[in-house]
Amino acid sequence: MNDKQFLGWIHDRLLYVYKENGYMDYMHKLRAIIEATPEGQTTPNVASYKDKRRTTMEHCVKCGRELITDYEHISGICCACMAVDDEYKWEDEPE
Repeated sequence: MNDKQFLGWIHDRLLYVYKENGYMDYMHKLRAIIEATPEGQTTPNVASYKDKRRTTMEHCVKCGRELITDYEHISGICCACMAVDDEYKWEDEPE
């Protein structure tokens, strides 16, 4: 997923899942950022934090899907499985 697609996904999630008002100034700003983002631009998923004591996983332990985000790599569970798993508790960021 490139940056433009990712930002569009965030926009649609805010609009349709969280029922944000599309006329709000921050939604206009987000659409302007999406429009200004070059086609095909991809920002690598780089962790802003790393806890060297933890191991990172490459594939979900539940469904086998390749893990992408930092939370996924640390927890070993993909976001799709977290979303349907009532028992999963989000961990706080390591300090």
